[in-house]
Amino acid sequence: WQGSGLAQALSAATGLPCAVENDADAHALGEYALGAGNGADPFVMVTIGTGIGGGGILGGEIFCGLGGARPQLGPPTPAA
Repeated sequence: WQGSGLAQALSAATGLPCAVENDADAHALGEYALGAGNGADPFVMVTIGTGIGGGGILGGEIFCGLGGARPQLGPPTPAA
């Protein structure tokens, strides 16, 4: 979705700030801000759904490595 202009289009349509993020990172940020991880810093969360993923919060922000890389916790689920 990078470079697609989706966040800008949503922001213009709603008048609100918008960002495009992957599900696990967005979930971790929500839990950090309002849920089970409130006040925990650093905060790490594992998600299990269509695969194994996770997100991390460090310094109140989504943790990103060099060049914006995100840590991956497991391989994608193989197709049936």
